[in-house]
Amino acid sequence: MPLETYHNLKNRHFPEGSYKGDFFTMATGRIIGQTIPILLTPLLTRLYSPAEFGLFAIFVAITAILSLLANGRYNLAIMLPKKNANVFNLFALSNLINFAFCTFLFIVVLIFREPLLSLFNLQSTPMALYLLPLGTFVIGAFEPLYYLGLRKKKFKLLSGNLIFQYTFISFLKIGFAFLAIGGLGLILGHVIGYLAGISFLTMLLIRNKAFVNFRISVNKRSLIKSANTYKKFPMYSLPADTLHAFSKEMPNLLINNFFGGAILGYFSLTQRVLASPITLISSSISDVFREKASSDYRETKSCREVYIKTFQKLFIFSFLPFTLLFFFAPAIVPFVFGQEWEPAGEYIRIMTLLFFLRFSIAPVSSIFYLTGKQIYKLAWEVVSFGVIVASFYVGYRFFDQYVAIAIYSFSLSFLYIILLLMGYKFCEDSNLKK
Repeated sequence: MPLETYHNLKNRHFPEGSYKGDFFTMATGRIIGQTIPILLTPLLTRLYSPAEFGLFAIFVAITAILSLLANGRYNLAIMLPKKNANVFNLFALSNLINFAFCTFLFIVVLIFREPLLSLFNLQSTPMALYLLPLGTFVIGAFEPLYYLGLRKKKFKLLSGNLIFQYTFISFLKIGFAFLAIGGLGLILGHVIGYLAGISFLTMLLIRNKAFVNFRISVNKRSLIKSANTYKKFPMYSLPADTLHAFSKEMPNLLINNFFGGAILGYFSLTQRVLASPITLISSSISDVFREKASSDYRETKSCREVYIKTFQKLFIFSFLPFTLLFFFAPAIVPFVFGQEWEPAGEYIRIMTLLFFLRFSIAPVSSIFYLTGKQIYKLAWEVVSFGVIVASFYVGYRFFDQYVAIAIYSFSLSFLYIILLLMGYKFCEDSNLKK
């Protein structure tokens, strides 16, 4: 009876196939999937030290950047074609580039082992360096698969896969902690969990006939044609998104080199705490917004209405939680995560404004891809990257990580407001790629 009541309420307020219904499905998957990792974080902070979390943060930062290069960003174009044949060719193209790139990356790691260990400060854990090509590959392989699911509107399958993947990764990390392999336990849990997620999602999509006519649609000639038709993605989206990844992950790399692994551990926990609501809600809205906005643009050449509504909902929804974090984080962090992690509470307070604006604005920033305005996003990323490097350099010169984090937070907050205004301007542009 309670389950029947739940389904009745859901169908009434979030009908299947509607924008609200699709958002509800994706948000539910992310919320359930991320709830377990969030609840288990206090256990992980007692099983792994700040320095070990710092090692994991470096690994994630590097693979996040490299995985963007791995598929040429053709995975983003999967949402755009009207014909399924073009969709399949973009999917195949993304995976072929990913495989070639990661093979090349593995060779680079073998040849330049010592310089790379020194560059990323991984001398104490060289095995992490050898896992970088595999970590890059699994992310690069997961993304086109995920976008194919979005294109096919398989929201329930994607939601279920997210629950499985996030949960599996969390328990793997706990299990590896008892093998006494340090930060490698976090890294192996991350990589193996992604591999499991890829396998599970592939099986689900095959069973639901998402790959029908795939073989007859993909050939050398059509691959070349798709690569040329959507060349704006490697030309503009790739450098823009790579710069975005650098901008996002550069604080981890700079803190590791300027202030050490322990400080990076505190900073990584800060990002984990503040990024949790973004991962839970914002990513789901971004997925559904991307599908709805691209659909509206194909039909009416305008998606301003969904752009405004999406931003408004995110802003209102996030105001209270981030306000509470600002006032109470310094007291809550040592109680929840252990006294060893007390400095992270102050980091959270400093960065609350930035993550509040990122939560509200980042999901609708895909408007630049949908309208063919990637070059403006690239310019924004260039400025953002420069501001981040300058922020942490100034902090380093003053020998104070708090100064660096404060400058970083307030400067990026201002840039996100500019990004929002630019996106609004382009909502009714007529250059959407057909």
